[in-house]
Amino acid sequence: KGNGIVLENEVMLLPVYNRFQNSIGVFRSLNLGEDWELFETKTAEVHLVEPCIVKMKSGNLTMLSRTNTEFFWYSESNDHGVHWSLPEPTAIPCGNAPASLIKSGEHTLVACNSGKSRTKLVVARLDSFNEKLKNSTFVAMVDQGSLKNIKQSIHPSGSDNAVTYPSMLDCGKYTTLMAWSKVYDQ
Repeated sequence: KGNGIVLENEVMLLPVYNRFQNSIGVFRSLNLGEDWELFETKTAEVHLVEPCIVKMKSGNLTMLSRTNTEFFWYSESNDHGVHWSLPEPTAIPCGNAPASLIKSGEHTLVACNSGKSRTKLVVARLDSFNEKLKNSTFVAMVDQGSLKNIKQSIHPSGSDNAVTYPSMLDCGKYTTLMAWSKVYDQ
């Protein structure tokens, strides 16, 4: 789900997950995508899926992963994606949907659902994975009036009416393009 990144030394990284081992990792290429090698975390105690990746201000790479718990979990690498820390929980609520991370200037931005619901999407500057999101900006919300004619959910999760799966692109000059899924059963 998550976008890949290219480091200064032309190392390409694509975030992936292994649902059978409860691990996240990256496919890593040193030759502009001609050959790829897999590097994963050790097995975590929770189900990890749909990671996203960003290079933090510190220079470390960080992956943020959706889980089956109430919070996102993260893992870090300080060697260009070869070795990854054992995933740990963040203080960021996981709304049963993946997040999106992006480096924009000096800041790292995260877009995710607000709380446990998939009906409200927010974006915030991320300073630490051990703090709740501060100064988050509301982006989109499901119009609750559109829900009145829903008789039965078509999706097993019951979340037919959602704003979720955000993606971001840094356009430079303090501009970030953001796109997301907005699903209505009509």
